Amino acid sequence: MPIPESLLKDLLALEAPTSVTLSPNGKRALYSTNLSWAHKKGADARSTLWLAETNTPNSARQISSGLFYDTVPVWSPDSEHVAFVSDRAKSGDRSAIYVMNVVKGGEGVAVTDVKFEKPISKVMFSPDGKKIAFLSGDEKTPEKKKRDEEKDDPIVWGEEWDYTRLRVVDLASKEVKTLVHGAEHVLDFDWNGTGDSIVVMTTARPDVESQMLKGTGFGVVQVASGERREVGGVGGTASSLICAGDDFCFVAPFNEGKASSGLSVYRASIHETEANFTRVAHGETDCARNLVKVGEKVFVKVQQGLVDKIYHLGGEPVFEVQKEILSWHATITDDKATTLALAIGDINTPPEVHTTTSSSTSSNKDPITLSTHGTTFAKHTFGTATAVETSSFDGKETLDGLFLTPESSTYLSSPSKSSGKTAVIIHGGPYYRRTNAFDAQFFFWTPCLLAAGYSVLMPNYRGSSGRGERFAAYSIGGMGKFDETDVVALTQAAIDKGLADKENLVVGGYSQGGYLTYLSAVRNGLHGKGWKFKGGIAGAGVTDWATMGMSSDAGAYETELLGHSPWSADKEDCSDRQGSAIWEMKGAVKKGGVIPPMLILHGEKDVRVPLEQAQGFRRGLEAAGLPYEYVVYPREDHTFVEQGHVRDMCERVVKFVDKCLA
Repeated sequence: MPIPESLLKDLLALEAPTSVTLSPNGKRALYSTNLSWAHKKGADARSTLWLAETNTPNSARQISSGLFYDTVPVWSPDSEHVAFVSDRAKSGDRSAIYVMNVVKGGEGVAVTDVKFEKPISKVMFSPDGKKIAFLSGDEKTPEKKKRDEEKDDPIVWGEEWDYTRLRVVDLASKEVKTLVHGAEHVLDFDWNGTGDSIVVMTTARPDVESQMLKGTGFGVVQVASGERREVGGVGGTASSLICAGDDFCFVAPFNEGKASSGLSVYRASIHETEANFTRVAHGETDCARNLVKVGEKVFVKVQQGLVDKIYHLGGEPVFEVQKEILSWHATITDDKATTLALAIGDINTPPEVHTTTSSSTSSNKDPITLSTHGTTFAKHTFGTATAVETSSFDGKETLDGLFLTPESSTYLSSPSKSSGKTAVIIHGGPYYRRTNAFDAQFFFWTPCLLAAGYSVLMPNYRGSSGRGERFAAYSIGGMGKFDETDVVALTQAAIDKGLADKENLVVGGYSQGGYLTYLSAVRNGLHGKGWKFKGGIAGAGVTDWATMGMSSDAGAYETELLGHSPWSADKEDCSDRQGSAIWEMKGAVKKGGVIPPMLILHGEKDVRVPLEQAQGFRRGLEAAGLPYEYVVYPREDHTFVEQGHVRDMCERVVKFVDKCLA
């Protein structure tokens, strides 16, 4: 049945908390909100700042107008001031750092030039609160602006890279000093404890492939002199850099140089002169995600199966929940208690900001809710979440997923209980996983399907995060070998448990989930289990892995998934067709009755999974005379930002499922 207009209106207006951070004294929580999935209602994105009293229910209050993009808020060491980035000088076209006194009140004051156009991506006060370090690109020179205006703008690979620089602004004089410049791109940084130096994480180029191809380097920069000492590097990716005491820590793959790997926490001394990184914890059977420092202590968020956990690094978890922690922060109070601020939701509750405090003698396992952003949904129930676990068909791994069962929806004029009609919605990545969250899958698909009376199965196939190195590494050269059969195995488990009706199934997904939808379509019913999907919803999915290595902006990652690059294969080698739905289409058409009706959704300007991936499959369906609906969204990249397009997608997905499972 059609999605109720009231539901769509509420979903598209919902603001989600991000960048949650606690004041150093632990008394207040600061965060920003933006429309879910960061889509835009108008021409420019909007983000609002909020302040709450720690452990005081419903205390969050708005401290910025919501008319501009006020984002990445951070606390000063005195817990009285906050800094944030805003485009308030010219919406959508300027970027400056502002400082606001949240104790005395008042408007934010710009401390960097409000005429700068290059986005500022990270800000951090120095330990004494007198400076702010930040990341931004170089402004265009007058000559560059003139060439652009005259359209004398050929793009030459390797020339005029848009590098991100590390800069420091003195808050008294507002003088800005660039500390890292030249032919390198700054990814992250952190101050050391005394504030006389900054640890930096860099890579050779600003393109998305650089870390995988060129690796990630670390260095220590003296703030006063700008002198720099290299501290080695790692092959491949790294993220979430922090400096705690004489050491710095970061998150990087368990298997160095591989993106499809469990993520671990590494540590090194800032006094090293060459790489000497020690893997401290995680990555073997679970997956580290990001780090927070409190003084010299380090906390880490970890995924373990369907559970998210916050650990003292190297110690025991201080908090865990079978829900997705979207944003978080930690502090240690004067009485040595640990306070956490967490943005969490569930199937029925949009994400809110909560706090919880634990100590050596007591712990608060029931977080206190500080915000009320989702009150519109308080009177509505979407469903219940049930964990599903089974063995892979080859018996090598334990698989898990979440089955969402709809309950009577107050959004419907004639609410009804679940009939077992199920949409198997597959996550992207592949290195990601889904657990209990309000909008767990792509642009409101989940709440819309539940409200329409459909169950949703979210399978975590091999290659997903949450189960460590071995599980993640199945993705390397593993496209089509393990992932699609794991989706079948988890779907069969849901059928065996009486949750899903085998006669009423559709499959869908976005990005990697879109690829697995295409593959499930050309292999539909060939598993011999006696059921088929009655429809497929492929959003931004891959149909030919070899061409992904040549055309995607993340080609280095795509060739890792394929197992090799097209240019490294022999002429006679056709192994790059493995897992590519386009190359299995002829056999599926010949068998007949395999490929179900398809809904294909793709952004016109997608650089991650170019539009040609969808267009090729559409042409194959047309040539075979098979039913499909092919929708291209103008101007959209891999992640949609225009609210009208998000609305259209929601409506089409539910209408398509209605038609397939009528």
